[in-house]
Amino acid sequence: MQSKLVYIIFFASCLCLKFKAQFLDNKKYLVDSIEITKISNDDKLFLDSQLTDYSNANSDTLKIQTLAKIVENLHDEKIWVKYNRLMNTIATQKIKSTSGREYFIYKAAQSLALNNLGYYYFNYSSNYNLALSYYEKGLKINEEINNYKDLVASYSNVGNVYQNWGDLNKALEYYQKSTNLEDKVSDKLLFLAPFNNIAQIYVYLNDTIRAIQTLKKALFLSSGTEDKFLKGSLLHNIGVLSYFSRKEPGVEAIRKALELRKQIGDKKGIVQSNLSLVGIETKNKNYVLAKKLIMESAELLKELQNFNLDAQYFYQLGNLEEMLGNETEAIINLEKSVAVYQKFSLGFDLSNALKNLISLYGHDDEKYALKKLKAYELYEKVISNIDKTSGQKLLLRQKYESEMKVNEAKFLLEKQLEEEKNLSDKHKQQVILSSVLIILVIVLVFSFFIYRALKENKKKNKIISEQKTEVEKQKHLVEEKHKDITDSINYAQKIQTSLIVSEKSLLSKVNNVFVLFKPRDIVSGDFYWYGEKNSFKLLAVADCTGHGVPGAFMSIIGITLLNQIVNEKGIVSPAEILNKLREGIISSLNQTNDESNKRDGMDVSIIAWNQNELIYAGANNSVIIINDNEIIELKPNKQPIGLYEKQTAFTEQKMDLKKIENIYLFTDGITDQFGGEKGKKIKLKIFKEWLREIAGLNSVEQKIELEKKFIDWKKNGEQTDDVLVIGIKA
Repeated sequence: MQSKLVYIIFFASCLCLKFKAQFLDNKKYLVDSIEITKISNDDKLFLDSQLTDYSNANSDTLKIQTLAKIVENLHDEKIWVKYNRLMNTIATQKIKSTSGREYFIYKAAQSLALNNLGYYYFNYSSNYNLALSYYEKGLKINEEINNYKDLVASYSNVGNVYQNWGDLNKALEYYQKSTNLEDKVSDKLLFLAPFNNIAQIYVYLNDTIRAIQTLKKALFLSSGTEDKFLKGSLLHNIGVLSYFSRKEPGVEAIRKALELRKQIGDKKGIVQSNLSLVGIETKNKNYVLAKKLIMESAELLKELQNFNLDAQYFYQLGNLEEMLGNETEAIINLEKSVAVYQKFSLGFDLSNALKNLISLYGHDDEKYALKKLKAYELYEKVISNIDKTSGQKLLLRQKYESEMKVNEAKFLLEKQLEEEKNLSDKHKQQVILSSVLIILVIVLVFSFFIYRALKENKKKNKIISEQKTEVEKQKHLVEEKHKDITDSINYAQKIQTSLIVSEKSLLSKVNNVFVLFKPRDIVSGDFYWYGEKNSFKLLAVADCTGHGVPGAFMSIIGITLLNQIVNEKGIVSPAEILNKLREGIISSLNQTNDESNKRDGMDVSIIAWNQNELIYAGANNSVIIINDNEIIELKPNKQPIGLYEKQTAFTEQKMDLKKIENIYLFTDGITDQFGGEKGKKIKLKIFKEWLREIAGLNSVEQKIELEKKFIDWKKNGEQTDDVLVIGIKA
C-alpha cells in the first residue's frame, strides 16, 4: 500500500512537471500561462528582445514605455491582452506617487491599456458593455491629460460600439468628436478611420452623397502619405458609390484606383477594381476591354483564394458571356457565382446573380425547369431577407432623421430663448440707462458750480498740464509700439515652434533622446530638424547668423529647405544634404560677393543613422561621441552654409553604431556662455567634461544635470546666445 502511494505521488509529480514545462517562465515573461507550443516564433523573438530591454532599463518610465512597445506589436491576442492588463496594473500603481512628465507617461500608458482591453472585448467577445466601459475610462484619461492623438482613437472606438448597437446618432456624435480634433493633431492619417466609419453609416442609411463627400475628405487627408494601398481603396470606394449614384463620374476614380493598385502589386485590389470596370464596360458594350479585364482577373484569382472575389468574377463573366450570346457559358458561370455567394451571403449580390440566372433558364424551360424552380425558391428567400434588412434600415433612417429634427428643434428653441433673454436684458438696460441719465443731469447741475470755481485755477495750471499731456502721449505711443513689436515676435515664435518638431514628438520617434533648448530671446536663431527617409533617421542642429527675429527668419528658411531636400528629393547623405542646403540658402538670399548679406547663413551638424551605422557631416559644427568614457569629436568642414570664398564640397564620416554609447549635437551658444568663478566662457574643453560626467545617466537625467551645470555656471549673469544641445543614448 505504501509503495503504491509513493508511485501515485511520483506519477502526480511527473504530471505537474510536464504541465509546468508547457509554459514560458513567468518571472522572465512577467505574465502567466504563455504556452510554449502555441506562441509563434516571431512573437517569442520579439518578446525576448523587448524583455531584455525591460530588465536592463534603469528607470520605471523606460520599463512602462517598453511594455507599451510590446502591446503595440504583439500579434497573438491572448498573449497581447495579458500584457495590457499588466501595463494597466503597473501604471495605475505608479500614478499615485508621480507628477509632471512621469505622471503623463503613466497616464498615457494606462489609457493605452484600457483602450486595448476595450478593443479585445469588442472584437473577441460579445461583451460590448464591458468594451464600452474600458473605452470610456481610457477616453476620460486622454481628455484629462489633453492627449489629443490618442483621443482621436478613443472617440472613434466608443462610436464603434454605438454603431454596433444600431444607435447611429450616438455613433456619429462620437465620430464627429474625433474629427473635430483635426486642428490639434498633426498626424492627419489618424482621422481616416473615423471618416471611414462615418461614410459607412451614410452608406447604410442610403445617403450616398454624404458618404462620397466623407470619403473624399478622407482621400484629401491621405494626400500627406505615400500609402498607395490606402489611396487606392478610397478611390475605388468613391468611384463605385459615384458610378451607381451619378453614373459616369465614378469610372475615372475606379481607373485611378486600378492604376495605383497595379503600381504596388495589390492583387486583391486589382481584381476588385477590374471586376467593377468589367460590369461598367459590359453595360457600355465595350466587350473587348471587358474581356481583357476579366482575363487579367482570372490569372490573379488563382493566387488569392478569395471567395467573395471568386463569386464576383463568375457573376461578371456570366453577364459578359450572355451579352456575347454564349448562353450556356453564361449559365455555367452564373451557377458558380450563386454557389459561392450562397455559402457566405443571402444578400443583394446573390439576388442579382439569381435574377439573371432565372432569366437565362427561361430561354429553355424544358431543359432547365427543375433548376429554375429551385433558383426561384432561393430567390424568394433572399428577397425576403433583403426586405427585412431594408425595413430595419428604413426604421434606423427614420429614427436618425427624427433625432436630427429633434436636435434641430432643440437648437431653434435654444436660439429663441436666447433672443428672448436678449430682449429682456435690453429692457433692463433701458431702465438702467434712464436712471443713469437722471443721475447725470443732477451731476451736471452740481458740476456747473464746481466748474466756475475751478476755472481760474485751470488757467494757472494750463501750461503744466499741456506739458504733462505731451509726455504721457509720448509714453503711451512708446508703450503701443512696444506692444505691437512684442505681439509680432510672439506670433513669430508660434510659427517657429510649429515648424520645429517638439521634444515629445521626437521622443516618440527616437529612443533615449533629450533636447536642451534655451533661446536667448522669444524667438531663436538656433533650430533642430528631424526626418526619416529610406530606412534612415536624420537629425540636424543649426546655428543661424544672429539671434532673435533675424535668426528666426533664417531658421524658417533652413527648415523649409531641409524638408524639400530630404522629404521631396529623397536625399539622405549628410554631406549631400549640406551641399544642397548651401545652394538653397545662397539662392534664397540672392547672395553675391559684392552684397552685404553674403555672410548670412548658418553652421550645421547633421547625422543619419540606421540599425548598423552612423554618418556625420558638419559645417563649422562638430558632434561629440562618448563611448566607454572616451570622448571622440567628429570635426566639421571649416566653412558655413552660405556664400564663402573658399567653399568646397562637404565630406562625411562614418562610424559603427554598435560601438557608440552617447551622441551629442550642439551649437556654440553653450560653450560661449560667460560665468563660473572668473567670469569666463565655458569653452569646448569644459563642456566635454560635463558630457563625460553625465554620459552614464539616462536621457531624462542627462538633460536635468546638464541644465543644472549651465545654470550654475551662468549664475545671475545674462544668457549671451541661444543654447541648443541634443543628446541620444544609443
